[in-house]
Amino acid sequence: MRLELHHRKAQKAQDLLKADTSASQLPNCRTCCISMYLQQVMFVPTLTHSEIFYRRQLSCYNFGISVGDILQSYMCMWEEHIGGRGGNEIASCLLKVLNMGITEKKRLIIWSDKCAGQNKNRVTVFMCLFLVAVGLFEYIEQRFLVSGHSFLPCDSDFALIERRKKVTKVYIPSELQQIVQEAKMVKPFQVVSMQSMDFLNIQTVADNIICTKALNISKEVCISIDCSDLNSITVKETHSDMDIGKKDKVLKKGKSMKDITSALFEAILQSPQFRKSN
Repeated sequence: MRLELHHRKAQKAQDLLKADTSASQLPNCRTCCISMYLQQVMFVPTLTHSEIFYRRQLSCYNFGISVGDILQSYMCMWEEHIGGRGGNEIASCLLKVLNMGITEKKRLIIWSDKCAGQNKNRVTVFMCLFLVAVGLFEYIEQRFLVSGHSFLPCDSDFALIERRKKVTKVYIPSELQQIVQEAKMVKPFQVVSMQSMDFLNIQTVADNIICTKALNISKEVCISIDCSDLNSITVKETHSDMDIGKKDKVLKKGKSMKDITSALFEAILQSPQFRKSN
């Protein structure tokens, strides 16, 4: 019975993902649907000789963002000496891609897996609050697939990249980016090269302004933010239409939405690379 219920929940989430993607492609739809996922670590250079295979290689990261309504995928790429694979990096990639003007729609649905260290945490929640607070979107909803059944459009994109990578030797990161660009013939992947200045310390800012304990993020499958009530966040434990969810306040005492925008802008200004460029 439990296994059957688990599979039904997984299928419900997958059906909803497909429905959101299809609906976003309709001419008069005001909602942009994206999915995001971090690819398995890629290494350079390509080593095949048995004596050097286990030598130290450079880890390269690729965070994919697939925009369903325009069928375009963006690949945010960086190396281990530039950044890690935590919430700060993921939220920073999301901010950079959305700030590129990929959509003019005011409603956004974000699909991802339930990885707490990357997608499902207060850092991403804070980023979504910021995007609504500055007026980039009027409504943002994070939706999560069931663990073990989190197949996303990004997985298909990554399969194309891996297929291309198998027949090509790579020695430096720039060659890896070229492989990603050439992995798809129709609507090639757009490579977004992430630099040190692009990665913001969002977690520290979020810790000072919001508290998400009441949200119980680990158990929720849906987190939504509406510009009509920026002081509250709505969370749901199921994808059912009958589940109206519950609202919780996340701003700490004495904090306001102005603190969210000003604090993140301050984090950008305090970036060492930003100061260096000015």
